[in-house]
Amino acid sequence: MTIWLTEDCNLRCTYCYVSKHPRYLKKEMIPYIADFFEQQVLLHENEILHVDFHGGEPLLNFRLLKHLVHVFSLIGKKYDAVVRYHITTNGTLLSDDTLNFLIENDFNISVSVDGQKEQHDSKRKYKDGKGSFSKVFNNLSRVQKLNKHVRVRMTLTTDTVGYYYENYKFFFEKGFTGVVAIPDTTQQKWSKTDVQEYYIQQKKILSYLRENHLENFQYYLHNMEGCSFRKLGKCDGGKDSFQISTTGMIYPCSMIVGNLKFSIGNVVDGLDNQKVAAFAEEYEIDNLACSDCILKDRCDGNRCKYINYAVNEDFHRASGAMCNIHQKDYHLLKEMLQYGK
Repeated sequence: MTIWLTEDCNLRCTYCYVSKHPRYLKKEMIPYIADFFEQQVLLHENEILHVDFHGGEPLLNFRLLKHLVHVFSLIGKKYDAVVRYHITTNGTLLSDDTLNFLIENDFNISVSVDGQKEQHDSKRKYKDGKGSFSKVFNNLSRVQKLNKHVRVRMTLTTDTVGYYYENYKFFFEKGFTGVVAIPDTTQQKWSKTDVQEYYIQQKKILSYLRENHLENFQYYLHNMEGCSFRKLGKCDGGKDSFQISTTGMIYPCSMIVGNLKFSIGNVVDGLDNQKVAAFAEEYEIDNLACSDCILKDRCDGNRCKYINYAVNEDFHRASGAMCNIHQKDYHLLKEMLQYGK
């Protein structure tokens, strides 16, 4: 379950999708969200419950985050359920009090950093145009000194993909081994040249790890193998996965939060089961263009219908860039596996 604490941010990233009309989740919604969460606990007995706090910048609404964690933890104890907390933050608001709270509650922390200073500051700026890298990197280092694992989340754009290897190596050699790069294929066009550059950069990273850090090479390869070779199930949006917006509306996927025609209910009245069933039918339909692809059952282009809609306004027409990147990963993985694990 993902809770959108804000639709507001203290940064103005160039590629950001956050609403230009800031909204914050209100404390009056907490009892309804708690009831919905309790229903999910009862429906998923003996399963780990994952709660992800999202935005905007979720730490702008830190007081409400603390309140929700307290409520969810009480519900978890009531039913002897394990609750895991996650947060993705821009890293600028990690004060001592905030960081201590996240660590005390065993949060999985992801910090959005788009590379070294030049690349990061070209994209992730404060409202006055000043870059945020120095503040973010200082806070990352503070987290590291507290022996807390933190994931570095890099958004790759066509402007920054050529620096992927350099940026990965920079963070890796600073001790941040959990670096995850997400190509932004939803809001910009990737040419064949851009996709080829992504492949070159991925290959350089794998070669670097293989030659210098074999254990990490095997781990990186294992993650790629899971993404490229593992057969994906159907999307669980609206069944086991939910997005709760700042207004209390429920959506099956983060890509369409705020688009009311895709709402499947709200936390006050509950789920609209007819809508849930209607969207679930879409998940079962394979994309026609994917029917002969060897990666059909292993690629988000066929699985993630809402990403398809966000890019092409068509559930069953995949993002060409996503498909091309996945194909590159698949062929690179096969190539690297020849070296053995």
